[in-house]
Amino acid sequence: MSKIPKTLENKVTNNTATGLFDSAAFLATLTSRPGIYKMFNAQNDIIYIGKAKNLKKRVASYFKTQSVSPKQQAMMSKVAHIEVTVTHTEGEALLLECQLIKRHKPRYNICLRDDKSFPYIYLSTQHEFPQLTFFCAGQKNAPVNISGLILVRVQLEKV
Repeated sequence: MSKIPKTLENKVTNNTATGLFDSAAFLATLTSRPGIYKMFNAQNDIIYIGKAKNLKKRVASYFKTQSVSPKQQAMMSKVAHIEVTVTHTEGEALLLECQLIKRHKPRYNICLRDDKSFPYIYLSTQHEFPQLTFFCAGQKNAPVNISGLILVRVQLEKV
């Protein structure tokens, strides 16, 4: 039985002198382990939830000036603080991310907000040799009978 992921309370808030998030101070305290990160605005609302195989590298990528989309620039201008939850595996981070996005519905998480976006697994029964396939419920020609929600698709595709 795995332990509950550990939430790191190493919040770094806006620099009061400039009003900007102090990314350098935050990144200096960040681990390289897998986990999820939650970005909050000044009203303490979650505006984005993400997962990472390496938290330090992934979160640092948001603060690079080159190749940042306008949507990402707008989101990062609203970040007041970031909370991190370290997990044991990337699969555990994916599961936690999906659950949190579904629960909180952050503004900048446009995918995975509802059940139509989650990947499912389908085992066909109409063939002589059953087929195992992945699909999203919102897709055209999606099967009616589904076997269950699959949140660790990456690990299953390696099998």
